[in-house]
Amino acid sequence: NNNNNDNSTFAPTVSCNGDFDTMAACGGDITGTWTLGDISGDDIPAEAAGLAEECPAAVISNLAYDVGGTLTVDETNFTEALTGTVSANVVIPTECLVVQGQQVNCALSQALANSEDGITSACTEQTDGSCDCAITADLSYDTAGTYTVENGVATVTTSDGTVEYDYCVEGNQLTVRESVTSEALGRPIFAFGKP
Repeated sequence: NNNNNDNSTFAPTVSCNGDFDTMAACGGDITGTWTLGDISGDDIPAEAAGLAEECPAAVISNLAYDVGGTLTVDETNFTEALTGTVSANVVIPTECLVVQGQQVNCALSQALANSEDGITSACTEQTDGSCDCAITADLSYDTAGTYTVENGVATVTTSDGTVEYDYCVEGNQLTVRESVTSEALGRPIFAFGKP
């Protein structure tokens, strides 16, 4: 539950409600320029979706976000420019330490993870053969598109497709979370603020 607003002159005093869901989506006027103040969530971030699908027995914990940026919204269009990192501890059981049908050790697993663009990892082999890794991945959301709103749900369309987000504006805070109807694997909660 952290953020980085070093590139902004306005640091919003907002925080995520970890229980924010469809029932809390109160809607409101989302137009304006919003500065990211907080990200939280225990759901698996999209950046780890591949691992979670390939190895459901992997345990992902201690998610931490260090991200900053802005969301600018007019009557029908939006731009989002967020950058930073997400880090987590990941325990990969031995049954998942297989590459092209061959069992691999923790050191090779670490080397393979580090060969991915924007990912760094430090892994330690455990006595049971599992691999305990501290992983950091670069995040970059540089998105633009159109949107419509109805009953606390923003339907966002970009070149990647259409996604629904539950949202609520209360005072100077905008809270956003991808709707469960999108079947997203990772659904962190974003809290934005504006002066």
